[in-house]
Amino acid sequence: MNVKEIMVKKVITVGLGETIEKAFWIMTKNKIRHLPIIKNKKLVGIVSDRDLRQALIPWEGNKISKDLVFTAQFKSVSEIMNVNPLVIPEREPVEDAARLMLHHRIGSLPVVRNGRVVGILALSDIVAIFVEMMDLLQDRSRLDVVLKNPEKELDQVISILKKNRTKLISYGTIPAKKSEKRKTFFFRLGACPVNPIVQALKQKKIKVVEAIGTDT
Repeated sequence: MNVKEIMVKKVITVGLGETIEKAFWIMTKNKIRHLPIIKNKKLVGIVSDRDLRQALIPWEGNKISKDLVFTAQFKSVSEIMNVNPLVIPEREPVEDAARLMLHHRIGSLPVVRNGRVVGILALSDIVAIFVEMMDLLQDRSRLDVVLKNPEKELDQVISILKKNRTKLISYGTIPAKKSEKRKTFFFRLGACPVNPIVQALKQKKIKVVEAIGTDT
């Protein structure tokens, strides 16, 4: 799945000359936290609600002359915007967008095509899609197993699940210590009895760490 499929396409933007006060009003009214700044239809910067709040509330007790403390009614967003905003192309995988936002601790990314903003992607949108994909909101079963030889044993686990007519929703690895060579895999399954699966795995000498099902 790529960014284009889940991004918000109706993006609210403002020009370089927009005042801080008006920008804050726009963000508050539309309940958004990031506002792209546009010049000649191209992205030139971005401001967050945090940037605007800091600009609207002068630091009490600062050493700056009162004459230099700007008035938000006349100061423009160009003076406080981030001029090098992180962006992501519309055809990039959603996973890459999630990694980028988590690494830089940001809540959203402008989505661009040839320098133009064509959408915006929020971390909350990604979380919602991942929850839907993994079926986390529905009843489910789970298996955690230790695989000494993942390349071989992973196929065996999946084969056993198929034989038991079990719906495999998703699977992955649980982070382990660097010193550990064995990998623990989790399998999220549709609601099902897990005891027959556990017995079949034990016959293959695959260690089951945890099993949660309708019969446990």
